[in-house]
Amino acid sequence: MFSSLRSLLLLVVLSFLFVSGCKDSSLTVIDQQNENQTLSKSSPMSTQTATTEGFETGSKTAYAAADVTLGSGVWNMNDALIGTSTSDVKNGTASARIRNSGAVTMKFDRTTGASTVTIKHAMYGSDAATTWGLWYSTNSGSTWAQTGSSVTTSTTTLATATFTVNIAGTIRFDIRKSDGSSNRTNIDDITINDYTANNPVPAATSLSPSSATAGGSAFTLTVTGSSFISSSVVKWNSTSLTTTYVSGTKLTAPITAAMIATAGTATVTVFNPTPGGGTSSGLTFTINSAANNPVPVATTLNPSSAAKGGSAFTLTVTGSSFISSSVVKWNSTSLTTTYVSSTSLTAPVTAAMIATAGTATVTVFNPTPGGGTSAGLTFTIYTVSSNVNLTMGNPTGATTDVNYPANYLLDKPQFCASYNRDKGISNWVAWQLNSTWCNGPAVRKDNFIPDATLPSSWYHVVTGDYTGSGFSRGHMCPSADRLDTQADNDALFVMTNMVPQNQNNNGGIWESLETYERTLANAGNVLYIYSGGYGSGGTGTSGYATTIASGKVTVPAKLWKVIMVLPAGTNDVSRVTTSTRCIAVIMDNADPVSGDTWGAHRVSVDAVEALTGFDFFSNVSTSIQAVIEAKVDNGPTQ
Repeated sequence: MFSSLRSLLLLVVLSFLFVSGCKDSSLTVIDQQNENQTLSKSSPMSTQTATTEGFETGSKTAYAAADVTLGSGVWNMNDALIGTSTSDVKNGTASARIRNSGAVTMKFDRTTGASTVTIKHAMYGSDAATTWGLWYSTNSGSTWAQTGSSVTTSTTTLATATFTVNIAGTIRFDIRKSDGSSNRTNIDDITINDYTANNPVPAATSLSPSSATAGGSAFTLTVTGSSFISSSVVKWNSTSLTTTYVSGTKLTAPITAAMIATAGTATVTVFNPTPGGGTSSGLTFTINSAANNPVPVATTLNPSSAAKGGSAFTLTVTGSSFISSSVVKWNSTSLTTTYVSSTSLTAPVTAAMIATAGTATVTVFNPTPGGGTSAGLTFTIYTVSSNVNLTMGNPTGATTDVNYPANYLLDKPQFCASYNRDKGISNWVAWQLNSTWCNGPAVRKDNFIPDATLPSSWYHVVTGDYTGSGFSRGHMCPSADRLDTQADNDALFVMTNMVPQNQNNNGGIWESLETYERTLANAGNVLYIYSGGYGSGGTGTSGYATTIASGKVTVPAKLWKVIMVLPAGTNDVSRVTTSTRCIAVIMDNADPVSGDTWGAHRVSVDAVEALTGFDFFSNVSTSIQAVIEAKVDNGPTQ
């Protein structure tokens, strides 16, 4: 019985001694998921996230430099050994002891980089404080650099020093005692954690588009910024969208119609997932209330007139604030409308719509919300004149209706004109010229008279309105073009055939052109001529003026003329071809420069139409017009 108790007591004592002689055999490190993981000291090399070395494997009892194989790999210990004495401070049975300027150096590389390194350290025995540092190499030990600051060891219990490295790829470490003293330092439990790059925090700087109209269609949103990655997610009011990674600075995401159905704002952010990552500052996307449609403005029609009984054509309405749903209306009847741009619409006009002489009111309508109807423009449907002077067409659809004082037709045997009551001059004068018209017994008598054919209630310009103005009474249809009879010549001296004209222009290059016209007529041709002024503001002998006669007569800024030349014959309209010669000029109503010729002022008929808004040779087929009106004449000039 006594023997059994003695054996039991001996077993208890031995167990106590064993426990008290052993230290904690575990080490806590941080893995990639930032979760605590316990590594056994008997297994110093972690295959998951870290390299650890506790000096429990291997033996080195001398300070002389030598390589030693430890649990984590081969290390070189120079002026260092593995201490196991009672004076060595250690976690377990051993730790490294370094003296003087000694070092403990890895002779192997880690290929997974290093994020942090922790090292336990303490003063050996009763030695004084020491200083040491951690060095690293990324080229297998060829060169070294210190990481972090030097560490002072000043306690006889193990303290932990932590170094933040954050280097990817190949790396090895070296622990160097740096004070050079004979005081010794214990090093234990080295832990090297793998490097894992954190995702950056994204930055969103702009949106395209940055706004939309409530009730609009779906679209693709582009987010521009920086630090985007392939797993970045665009969020709309914190809701993740299906995101396409374009580059480190650009992402796209679809926005559905439902997301912009209601006016307001949405916050757009970019999210990068862990590790690291985060959410960008928000950008505001504005969802505007559905805007009201504007009220349209119609300013011009092309053409603005047509002959009664003519063929169907396409009407062009020019203006502003047109939208895709704008409708051209003809006397309040909607036409099939083609939206060309915000300033141009087209609509077909049928032959039935111009079967009767008169006028039509053309408007443009924009539907709700908002919208409205433009002011009306007048389209004139005129009766084709049998007057030979309008054989090639009425450029503005001038009418003998006194309700149209800005486009009043003067239908005379000698010439035709579109008279503008408020300007006191004609918009255009038209006449035919052949050898019969310009040859005969008539003489010029300069008997300038008011035009008695104007409505009696209108002001009738008189020759005295030009007196002292500094401008000549410039014939549009010249006197010499009507010499066949005295009556025909006298008929050209009505004031409706005159415009205030610079005399040096009138008696110079303008007259030279008139002479050339008669040369062509006497050569066996028939000419159809249109002439007029444009704008306001010319220069006469008394200087610049916009009007004369106390504002009753406008002084044009420019003078223009359009001429068609055909060989003499019959059925002239049908004989016009794409080869028919057309001459057009635009001149300033001012003194010509020295050596100037009328030929230097030639332009295309289209250019005169663009200037005036008139439609010349409208009785000719549009396909032929398109060719002959686009050319700039380069034929003889005398």
